[in-house]
Amino acid sequence: NPPTTDDAADFIDLFLNMKVDDQSIGSSGDFKLSEAKELTVDEVVAQAFVFILAGFDTTANALAYTSWLLACHPEAQRKCREEIDDVCQDESISYEDISNLRYLEAACKETLRFYPLG
Repeated sequence: NPPTTDDAADFIDLFLNMKVDDQSIGSSGDFKLSEAKELTVDEVVAQAFVFILAGFDTTANALAYTSWLLACHPEAQRKCREEIDDVCQDESISYEDISNLRYLEAACKETLRFYPLG
């Protein structure tokens, strides 16, 4: 049995469980509901691809703009580099480390202020 909406672990589970109401207009002009149609595997794959591509594209653009602005502003780039070196001293970087990169976060937010994505 496929998981229910309450059991959905991710978007794929939600799409697999999604049902779309197919509406048609009757001869009297009123709407008639026909049987619900489940998404096909091809439709699920297409929707997943859109999410992946959209997420990749916006992330890539945000990183490109941030890199470009940091290259144009060497002092800001130096501050980001120093902050990363100070906070991320272990070989592996934790979520807590990322949360403590305040200047880098401000630089990313400033980039999105100048160049909003979407």
